[in-house]
Amino acid sequence: MSFKAYEEDCPGCKPVLLDPDTMKVLGPDDPAVKVINAVWGKTTPEERRSFHDACCNNSRLPKDLAVLESIGKRFEAAMQASNAH
Repeated sequence: MSFKAYEEDCPGCKPVLLDPDTMKVLGPDDPAVKVINAVWGKTTPEERRSFHDACCNNSRLPKDLAVLESIGKRFEAAMQASNAH
């Protein structure tokens, strides 16, 4: 696992959801996690690298922030459409 560079096969390089009460990571069977994973699965490798750079490496490059915002909006829209939240 690397925080410096995005790795496709790294489980720590993909988004997670936390239970707001316990602050523990929700498991892969949670409906909301399934929604997020479905959106993540449709992102491009370039988007995943930018997302990682913004989240893990605190990149503030305009392109990385734009990707972070775009993916965040996709997460939000998919969650609202699924009623999984």
